[in-house]
Amino acid sequence: LSSPRRVPVAILTTDDFDAVTRVAPDTVEFAGATHVGFVFVDVNGDGRDDVLLDFRARDMVDLDEGSTEATLTGETLAADPFEGQDEVRVIP
Repeated sequence: LSSPRRVPVAILTTDDFDAVTRVAPDTVEFAGATHVGFVFVDVNGDGRDDVLLDFRARDMVDLDEGSTEATLTGETLAADPFEGQDEVRVIP
């Protein structure tokens, strides 16, 4: 968690949600950290671009060595809030 390494986090496009045209990247936070860059790229090989954001591990203030879940928050371009959680494994 003290590492300056970047951790990639993806918001995937689905049949019901186009991440590229709906997500406002500058509003997205992961585990309490703001991103340090993003790109639109097909992360999961389904032929649709997703939003891939980079976060610094040392900025993830909501995590500690015992954390098993992290939260991503943000807004759409229409200012609708969204939130998602997933499992994480913190490596000491």
